[in-house]
Amino acid sequence: MERKDLTDIEQLGDIAHNSDKTTVIFKHSVACPISSMMLKRFENGLSEIDTSNIDYYFLDIFCYRHISNEIEKKFNVRHESPQLLVINNGQVNTHASHSDIAAEMVVA
Repeated sequence: MERKDLTDIEQLGDIAHNSDKTTVIFKHSVACPISSMMLKRFENGLSEIDTSNIDYYFLDIFCYRHISNEIEKKFNVRHESPQLLVINNGQVNTHASHSDIAAEMVVA
């Protein structure tokens, strides 16, 4: 599955209005070893899942914290890192942080 970098607040509008696919946002801190471990575990787990109907966005919160802040406002989910949000029809279906993140969440 292609990973898209989330680098512009305007992308959140596209995500919120996407009714065709499930959207996943992985919020990652490059300075955090736990975040790196969870990202690797999450991406390795995706190889076991049909991801043809999923858009996957990667947010580097070190560079784009303002986008993470906007995600918190727009989707009403408190910021954490690492954090995974699964969005369907503009609504957060599920979210998790730290060791609760699992690839299986994207199909739940």
